[in-house]
Amino acid sequence: MQVILDILGSMVIGGLLIIMMLNLNSNISESAATQTFNNITQQNLTTVSDILENDFRKMGYHIFDSVKVTYTDTSEIKFQTDLYGDSAIHVVRYYFNPAAVSGQENTNTHVLYRQIDNKPQMPINLGLTKVRLWYYSGAGNLLTGNSTATLAKIRAIKVAMSIESVSAWNKKYSGAYWERTIKPKNLF
Repeated sequence: MQVILDILGSMVIGGLLIIMMLNLNSNISESAATQTFNNITQQNLTTVSDILENDFRKMGYHIFDSVKVTYTDTSEIKFQTDLYGDSAIHVVRYYFNPAAVSGQENTNTHVLYRQIDNKPQMPINLGLTKVRLWYYSGAGNLLTGNSTATLAKIRAIKVAMSIESVSAWNKKYSGAYWERTIKPKNLF
């Protein structure tokens, strides 16, 4: 009788250990998947911010006119630059349309467009949910409007972006936020 109780006790303890191991494995798998989605979202944000910063830092390069930024809005900017360092002047336009759908699984995401000269626009479709631009003078004053005098005063651009994963994990989207004030040296 004692042997049967020992075997039953061993089976109960062994069963509990197996259940604990399966639960641990499930939790680790869940954490790994969540972390993977977070990493992909962060990489997408880094990619978009690198492209944007690279172009914005070149803003006004080889432009000798006082107006280097030709159009501004809270979700759009158009500026002149020698983008490729070949002495050819290009007009670069970035615009974000929060009403246009991205076609991704996540319906909160939209597309940021990059257009150089009058060539076809290049969509940046990596899960952006919001893009907002602010424009500042050299004294740090917020500038609004598109008059020539206002555009000539722009010395810094503040960019804020929110991004979400394009696919859900357990019906949740991972998200990230990025904000930076860029001061292109060619605007001074």
